[in-house]
Amino acid sequence: MAWDDRHLVMDDRDAVDLHSLLTEYASKAHTDTMYDEHFERLERHDFDLALAAADRIGAEAAQVLGARTSDLVAIVGRECADAGVLPADMGTDVARNRDPLRAVLAGLREQG
Repeated sequence: MAWDDRHLVMDDRDAVDLHSLLTEYASKAHTDTMYDEHFERLERHDFDLALAAADRIGAEAAQVLGARTSDLVAIVGRECADAGVLPADMGTDVARNRDPLRAVLAGLREQG
């Protein structure tokens, strides 16, 4: 949501932070909790840890946001489209950044 508010007037810091968060949740440090507490997310994403972790982030964000989840669903949904600029602002491989965003969206929708 911060990226959506500021990306036209600031650098891509918020998008890079999001990319870092997505990467961290998919790290070995979180593997045990993914298998122990979020196995259904792993199954849903064919045991792709990065996508399952992104799904988890979406679900956890929805729990925090409550009624405002629909605002984030709209933003992430828009940015998952081919014309979205968030994947480019996240850096690295633009095309590959859309997949975790779609997984975040799945988690948001599940909880929202």
